[in-house]
Amino acid sequence: METLRAAVVGWVLSRSEAARAQGISVRRVAKIGVGIVIAAGLLWLLFRNTTIAELWDAVRRQDIRWLLASQIAVALGVVVRVQRWDYIVRPVQPVSFRHLLSATQIGYTANFVLPFRLGEIVRALTLTRLTGIAVAKAVALAAMDRVADLFGMAIVMAIAAFAMWNTADLELPRETLGLPKDVVFSAAQVRAAAAITGGLVVVAIPVMAALYLNQARALQVIRAIVGRISRRFADWSCRLLTQAAGGLMVFESGRALAMALAMTLVTWASYLLATQCLVYAFHIQAPWFFAFAQIAILGVGISVPSTPGLLGQYQVPIVVALSMLVPGLPDTQAKAFALVSYFALEAPVVLLGVICLALEKLNLFELTAETPNAPK
Repeated sequence: METLRAAVVGWVLSRSEAARAQGISVRRVAKIGVGIVIAAGLLWLLFRNTTIAELWDAVRRQDIRWLLASQIAVALGVVVRVQRWDYIVRPVQPVSFRHLLSATQIGYTANFVLPFRLGEIVRALTLTRLTGIAVAKAVALAAMDRVADLFGMAIVMAIAAFAMWNTADLELPRETLGLPKDVVFSAAQVRAAAAITGGLVVVAIPVMAALYLNQARALQVIRAIVGRISRRFADWSCRLLTQAAGGLMVFESGRALAMALAMTLVTWASYLLATQCLVYAFHIQAPWFFAFAQIAILGVGISVPSTPGLLGQYQVPIVVALSMLVPGLPDTQAKAFALVSYFALEAPVVLLGVICLALEKLNLFELTAETPNAPK
């Protein structure tokens, strides 16, 4: 027993020394530990009444042809996402497809496997390593690409909300997550969410267009309108929009901006298509807007960084979406769908990131240690 205890203590000390050697503080290690505990709790909550045999039986019943089709859609999304970033980076400096692909996938892998959502900073640092673009400029380019991605996400959420405008109340059975009682979202609440989400998107598009065409005039009008409500809020809004306008100025022409936004829509369409292929693979009779709704709910669920690899944090929103929008679907089938979605839609992209790290001879932990905003 003493020998075992000594071995365990020695291993812990060696890991601590390795962590310190890589600049990882005790506080950061503690946060990682909390994330692991949260992930374990979510997975237990979701799969506590399900056996591996039941899950495997549901998985093996899927149509492999639709699973393969989902992989084609995932590959399309990767290519288009890189091409979108090319429209953003090109005005600063022409960069090869390979380097843009490597920076994008390495950043995605960092976001996925590490806590703190440092992926965008890692992507910028990778771009700097591969191309020589200044770090500050690379960070701005990565941020602009992220803004374009959020624009696409907003469109998806708006479509999901409006598609459910005339649906009945949505009910989340208490058995799904072991809740004390069923959770009901009334039709009125769904319509309110649709109105708010759609309104934000409808307002955001002309505002961004006005900022691109005439920043000074647009800010003057916004300050005059918002200032009637709150001068402080008007000042904050104008500062935020000024930063956004600075990002828009990287586009050398309206055509480049339009192409970047078009690529954003294609990127999200490929993700929607991949999700729909998995719905068909599991023979799920879901409404036509299910893929939109699932991605919207999933986007909310993973928006707060908590668990490494998004374990639990990824599967729970998908099961919640299926429970509410496909009533009567067997619980085991919903959970199997969530697991397969995780591996089919995320694992190939992360694997590509690992391959890019090897090809570019980079170390993910070294890049993370260099991030200026990494939590200490």
